[in-house]
Amino acid sequence: MRKKIFLTLLIIFTLIIVGCNKETKYDFDGTLEYEGVNITPGTAFDEEWTTMSYMKEEVSSDTDIKEEKYIYEDIDIVIKVDGDNKIIESVQLTEPSVVNNEGISIESNLKEVKKVYGNDYEETEDGIVYTVNNIKLIIYTFDDEIESIKYELNE
Repeated sequence: MRKKIFLTLLIIFTLIIVGCNKETKYDFDGTLEYEGVNITPGTAFDEEWTTMSYMKEEVSSDTDIKEEKYIYEDIDIVIKVDGDNKIIESVQLTEPSVVNNEGISIESNLKEVKKVYGNDYEETEDGIVYTVNNIKLIIYTFDDEIESIKYELNE
């Protein structure tokens, strides 16, 4: 009987310790709020959403679907154009002035990123990648310094 009680308490104690040490992860939804507008890969794009100036360039594509890149002062947006449909494929933060919804910017460090998003990421030669649902959050790094942050549709 004492053995059963001891084993039960040991299991409960172990579960509590494991649960307390488990790092929480922010469950981002892939949305970036910029200039008061929510930008999410996979959603419709309207080039009239801001009065900020931008450059627009065609991006080469191997498919019949055309891609366009909108280059703003501190973010780049790549969209797929299929007839009248314009869908956001990715949005990339290129300047430290932009802070994402979770408080991360190019001036953040990897320790801060991992504190917010957790350790469930994939390492690549370009940085680290978090994937939630159909969105990839790509943190591009060089020598552990963040160079840019990209939200990308995971197709």
